[in-house]
Amino acid sequence: MNYLRGIFLGVVATIFLLPSLDKLFGLDPIAAPLENRLTANAPKLEFFSKIRWDRRLGQYFKDWDSYFRDHFGFRSLFMLLDTNLKVVLFGNADSHMVLVGKSEQYFLGGRSNVRIFKNADLLGAEELSHIVESLIKKAQWAKAHSIKYVWFLVPEAAFVMQDRWPPWMKQVSSVSKADQICKELDLRLKDSKGLEKNFLRFHALEVLRESYKQGQKVFFKKDSHWTWLGAFVAYSGLEAELNRWMNWPTPLIYEDLSEHPYQQEGDLVKLLGVGLDTKEQALLLDPKKCAGIDPVNSGEKSIDPFVFVKGCNKSGPRVLISLRDSFSNFLIPYLRAQTSEIYMANTAYAAPVSEEFIQKIKPDMIFEQTVYRNVKHLPLTSITQ
Repeated sequence: MNYLRGIFLGVVATIFLLPSLDKLFGLDPIAAPLENRLTANAPKLEFFSKIRWDRRLGQYFKDWDSYFRDHFGFRSLFMLLDTNLKVVLFGNADSHMVLVGKSEQYFLGGRSNVRIFKNADLLGAEELSHIVESLIKKAQWAKAHSIKYVWFLVPEAAFVMQDRWPPWMKQVSSVSKADQICKELDLRLKDSKGLEKNFLRFHALEVLRESYKQGQKVFFKKDSHWTWLGAFVAYSGLEAELNRWMNWPTPLIYEDLSEHPYQQEGDLVKLLGVGLDTKEQALLLDPKKCAGIDPVNSGEKSIDPFVFVKGCNKSGPRVLISLRDSFSNFLIPYLRAQTSEIYMANTAYAAPVSEEFIQKIKPDMIFEQTVYRNVKHLPLTSITQ
């Protein structure tokens, strides 16, 4: 009996020592996966504090529990096994925000995103009204100052490539959050006094779906973003509308672009942390009129809270991009080819923009681009006095 007790205590002691042993000797053969959060630091017990000692001690053990969960020995190996088991059984490594579909297609996963793709979490009346009202107010302000306002709505890959969903995933509703916003917004614009002439809403879903059906690679397989071609397809649809709506330069066509071999580092494969090849071959498309200028790192100088980017068309419009996310990075080269100046928010989901700044730069157009899952950020870019 004592022999068994000794073995049990030895196993328990070894488990508690694994974090230290792994840290000292690097025993875990698997690299730590990228995580969309900060892991817990080793806790310190505060001996001199105004907080009661029993509460300090309780918090210390609570923090130690968090630290142990994030740093226990061979954690990366166990996470790899957990991820592979979930992928094999369910096609959804939700702890790593990755959804594995058919034909080795990766989508941004996790419970919240899966519910968005399934249209399981629609907007309530109050939230819908708040988002639409924020768009209307910005467009009204822009109209009052003779500035055009454009809202460019972009779907995630999962909405375009539904045929590559894992078999267990089914839509709950045919109506998405984007559909709700577009329908309500169109109703509001009809009731407005001429605001629709100053407000262009472009939803890129249908042009991307059509291009995908024709066999074009509009989204990466290992990354959560669209390809340079996908961005151009969506941008071309937008330009067709812009050309009819305002004094916009002749729209770009594919022949106006140069092709360059390109390797995309797949952010979704990185999140899995399973030692898979993260690189994916693709084509980078570069407008010929901007030849010799790096289309990826196109920022020239910072004008807080914006980055000023000089355009390649001296007679083109000035554009203020007041709301953007990582999808915008693929649009900038095309916008740059057609504009004289771009003032781009230097962080995604930028803070409110001041009237003073807008009047100072005198843009011809305010441009906001939003991917489906980020529509909640639309009210953040209100225009303030």
